[in-house]
Amino acid sequence: MARIVRNDALYKQVTEAIRDDITQGVYGPGEALPSEARMLDQYGVSRTTLRQALVILRTEGLIEIQHGRGSFVRSRNTTAAIKTRPRAVLLDPLGSAHIFRQDADAATAALIDVPEGSALYVCEATGVEPANGRRVLTRTLLPFAAAEGTGLETDPFPERPALLSALSARHGKLAAKELVAARMPTPDESKALALPDITPILETTLVTSAKGRTVLAETETTSAEAIRLAYAIK
Repeated sequence: MARIVRNDALYKQVTEAIRDDITQGVYGPGEALPSEARMLDQYGVSRTTLRQALVILRTEGLIEIQHGRGSFVRSRNTTAAIKTRPRAVLLDPLGSAHIFRQDADAATAALIDVPEGSALYVCEATGVEPANGRRVLTRTLLPFAAAEGTGLETDPFPERPALLSALSARHGKLAAKELVAARMPTPDESKALALPDITPILETTLVTSAKGRTVLAETETTSAEAIRLAYAIK
């Protein structure tokens, strides 16, 4: 057992100790880790510290946490099996989309590079990836200024190909960049995504622009467990 000392971040030491046990075969694929009570006694740390370590190991794809059962080592062939879904692949809707209008607050303005207070069309929805049943929260932002003269003022959120076509016809060639962030979910997000406890989420925002001006921003939020991002450079 790795010795836990007090002159370094405890959660990092616990993470490293458990990671070493997994990589050295002390706990094999599909095998349960010791119970939480046993690990608390083994490492002499708080429940919060232990759970921080388990979150990191889960994010790394080394373990999975099954509600009511405990923590299990992932099988080697499933560690990175789940990839992000190309946006061209449609989600199966889960309930109705919520469409409304709002002004960009400071955080939104900074994220998608629009002036604070800009009027936005907003579409929020929950979907399910057809290949694996993973839930995804989507949030699409369309600036009023980008919609003007496109016909989108009365129907701001048609199917994605039609939306991009309308924006391209009005504003010219479109370019896009993707922003990626991992964080812990809010209680509402955990409920909507049906997440087990202490599961981080991955948030990807595709910002589409024309002539240096943002015309569309599409955010998808889902469980970060075993996610792998793949990009093709052309």
